[in-house]
Formats: sequence, C-alpha cells, structure tokens
Amino acid sequence: VSLQLQVYIPPSNIIDSYGREHDYLRISLTERCNLRCLYCMPEEGVQLKENSEYMSKDEILLLTNIFVKLGIKKIRLTGGEPLVRKDVGEIISSISRLPVELAITTNGILIDKYLNTFIDSGLQSINVSLDSLQKDKFKRLSRRNYFDKVIESGKEMPLSSVIEINGKWYLVGGNRRMSYWCQKGELPMIWLIKMK
Repeated sequence: VSLQLQVYIPPSNIIDSYGREHDYLRISLTERCNLRCLYCMPEEGVQLKENSEYMSKDEILLLTNIFVKLGIKKIRLTGGEPLVRKDVGEIISSISRLPVELAITTNGILIDKYLNTFIDSGLQSINVSLDSLQKDKFKRLSRRNYFDKVIESGKEMPLSSVIEINGKWYLVGGNRRMSYWCQKGELPMIWLIKMK
C-alpha cells in the first residue's frame, strides 16, 4: 500500500522556542538489534513492538519529505541497529534522492550486506560504533561474537575514511592502512567513514 497523500508545506525553517534553527533530523528505524550490550539490554533481549507499530517505509518517506521542505539539510538513520530492518535498503535509496546529506549510525555487523546500497545511493557518512578494540572485551560487552566481522567490514571499505585516534583525526586511504590499524589495535572506538 503506497501513501498518496499530498501535503502543501510552505517553505520554512524549524525554529524552537529558544530561537534556534534546526536542520538535522535523526530517524530511529527500529528498536531491534543484533547485539545485547551490557549497557543497553538484557542478554535474553526485551519485549519488542510488533512490526505494525513501527512507521512503514512509505510513512518514513512522507515525513522525511515534509521535514526537508521545512529546512532539514541532514538526516541520520539510527536504531537499535538500523541495518536489521528488512526494508532499510529501500529507505536509504529513497531518502538519498532528497536534497539532504544522508548518514547512518551502525554497529558495523551488516555493512558488507549493504555496502553497494551505500555507494549507489550516495550515502555521505557511516558512523560505526565499537565498544572495544579487544576481541574478548568486545564479546563480553556485546554478548555476541561479531568482532572479526565488524573489523573485516571496515577493511572491505573501498573508500576514503576519516577516523579518530586519541583525539586526532586521520584520513585513511585504501584498505592497507585500515588493515594495519586493525592489526595494531589502534582503530578508534568510533569510525566516522566519509563516503567519496
């Protein structure tokens, strides 16, 4: 079912009660996640909403169009883990057609599955969050054994990357340097990957 609602929104900006203009929107696509981090949820998980309680792809696209008309210039997709949502590829592709900077925050486990979608849609940045650079600590904190998969996904990035190490930002070009930092244990806890 496709929503055919036409809404006229006069060009405007979103201004809060303190007079601040807002041009950045975060959209949580799901509460679901493929990790069970100690600080986030119990090991056995939590009672999740039914899929029917989430916004549909069409509802998300309708709202993003409205917000762009209201002056939104950047949209970040988040979760839970946004890449576990089955229609996330379609959502990314559709939002990427809007005149906004599109970004995503992920735990990195499913990047390999969506890398072509990211590139084809022109996604501008990926924020990959890691709890630790030590495999055993990562497993203990996340209660899952995905450390190698996340690191391998980082090495597969055929892109220039901007990463932070000890408070300093570095431009990483190519897989060899990324692989070197992974082996040395110097990859940061958060990769901010700027797509070309």
